Amino acid sequence: MFDQQVSIDLSLNNLLPNLQAEERLFVKEITADLSCEELEDFAVLYSQERKSYSAMLILSLFGFLGLAGLQRFYVKQYFLGVIYLITIGFGYVGTIYDTVTYKRRTNQYNYKVALKCKKIAEHF
Repeated sequence: MFDQQVSIDLSLNNLLPNLQAEERLFVKEITADLSCEELEDFAVLYSQERKSYSAMLILSLFGFLGLAGLQRFYVKQYFLGVIYLITIGFGYVGTIYDTVTYKRRTNQYNYKVALKCKKIAEHF
């Protein structure tokens, strides 16, 4: 069991080297029961679908230039993105909130994507 866990950790590090610590934890938890082939399929799918922290932060900061809501479009929250654009990020309050919580928002999106990618990888 310990050897299997070490090999999964090494595989995750090799297959998805750009994961941040918190993201690596939930990906490791989600993929714990996947075979090596399924893990490889998962890694390909997940690396294409996941969103990066830095892009989320940059898009959040664009809200201070009048382009509020780009960060919401980035994580496929289209309705909120339109509302942010119309209201200039709820008078910048929403923009400030999203700028402070960009990592949490990105992790929430990536967690959902990881679950979706796992289901697809299991059925390949």
